[in-house]
Amino acid sequence: MCSYFFCFSKIISLALAKIVFVGSLILLVPVMAWAATLSFVPASGSYSVGSTFTIGVFAGSGSTAINAVSGVVSFPREALEVVSVSKNQSIVSLWVQEPTFSNTAGTVNFEGIILNPGFSGTSGRIVNVTFRVKVAGTADLSFSVGSILANDGSGTEILSSKEVARYQNEETSVVPNSSSGSTVEVIGIIPADRSAIKAKLISASHPVDGWSNKTSGTFEFVLTDEVISMRLLVDNKPDSIPVVVYTPPLVSRTIDDLIEGVSYLHVQYKDVDGWGEVLHHRLQIDTVLPENFTVKAFDTDLFLLKADDKSAGISYYEVQIDGGETTKIDESSPLYRATNLAVGEHTLLAKVFDRAGNFVTTTLSFSIPDNSSDLASEADEKESIEHSNYLLSNGAVLITVLSIVIPSLALLMLTGFLLFLSWRFFGGFKKKLEKEIYEARTMVYKSFTLLKADLEVDINTLEKASAKRKLTREELKILKRLQKNIDTVEQLIIKEVTDIETKIGL
Repeated sequence: MCSYFFCFSKIISLALAKIVFVGSLILLVPVMAWAATLSFVPASGSYSVGSTFTIGVFAGSGSTAINAVSGVVSFPREALEVVSVSKNQSIVSLWVQEPTFSNTAGTVNFEGIILNPGFSGTSGRIVNVTFRVKVAGTADLSFSVGSILANDGSGTEILSSKEVARYQNEETSVVPNSSSGSTVEVIGIIPADRSAIKAKLISASHPVDGWSNKTSGTFEFVLTDEVISMRLLVDNKPDSIPVVVYTPPLVSRTIDDLIEGVSYLHVQYKDVDGWGEVLHHRLQIDTVLPENFTVKAFDTDLFLLKADDKSAGISYYEVQIDGGETTKIDESSPLYRATNLAVGEHTLLAKVFDRAGNFVTTTLSFSIPDNSSDLASEADEKESIEHSNYLLSNGAVLITVLSIVIPSLALLMLTGFLLFLSWRFFGGFKKKLEKEIYEARTMVYKSFTLLKADLEVDINTLEKASAKRKLTREELKILKRLQKNIDTVEQLIIKEVTDIETKIGL
């Protein structure tokens, strides 16, 4: 039997052990339940010197929603440099401190709040960081400072793990390209000179060789069974060799921060025989809205639509009157005529779309006048327009014809008049000459008056046109020449008739 003191000591030891065990469980349970993490995606990879790559900083909430996150990412400043930091697709709603970076200190800082109900999940993107590789070697990323607070009303600290990432930076090999004589950069194994391994690239947001207005896109790779690995790269060069290796190959990949303008997604696949040829997919991005969009009314129901777009170019227009049916108008013929509109005020809604899907909207108010009580005036207006159109389409010919016809008619009438006077004078009818001269003069004036009235119709047509719009230079020439020629011929006839009467003593 044990002594009294020994038995008592044993009992005390067992009791303390149980207390410690139970207490540890009590403390461990919430920690395990609140196992929030900070991590990098991807956490590893191989990149060539001079190339860029983007990583995402992610937060995992565990089983409790989170409402605040902050941290400092440390990177080797001698091996990497930050090109940019992006908040695209971040779970953070309000930034206490905007994400910043320092290549001198080798740090990236962030601090933000996720509004109620917070974030729950394993992969909440905080920021994206794009690095450029400076030298070959190993580059490690870590969180020198980190904090994640629970959305529990008390701001409980629940960060339990800060993961690290390691990347291999490799020297590039330069080999001649036999087809062009230039050099290209490759990493690792040099691609074999053989046909590309068949695989499709699909993207709903960024059609190959088409335009898009999104700077973030998801690309799906429809692979054949023989593909065992792949390499990817996005840059602004049309013939680059991809350097980031994925084994096994990706089925899809979301790429953020695609550049404005033209860039290229380079894809290369590998099978058991080695690497295939590089496939270069052209990406075209335009996020700028069309500019200088105007709608000009040429008549009460005829409109000209015009806009500019320096990147993707204008694709088409849409027009809607008073909220009715939408009419699509091709960019090559941007005229729209409204039909079957009631008398009164109307509103025209117009949109212009560029080839990337960006669009701008504008409105225009116009009215349809009531012309039902003035049909005769409308007919005269139509006739005037027809005369105007005739003059405009035959302006050069009309100038020439009128310049010849008016003087010719005047000379013809004067010649006939002189012949008539001579015949009458030398035929012994001098007594009746005064009466005949009067009749001849009346006939000449009447004929000229008819000719003048006909020409004044054309003159009035041009004057009506000038009240509605500015006449062209040719139209102004026609108007001035008609007025001048009529006045000149009229004065010439009066002078010649007066001279004849004076010479024969009448």
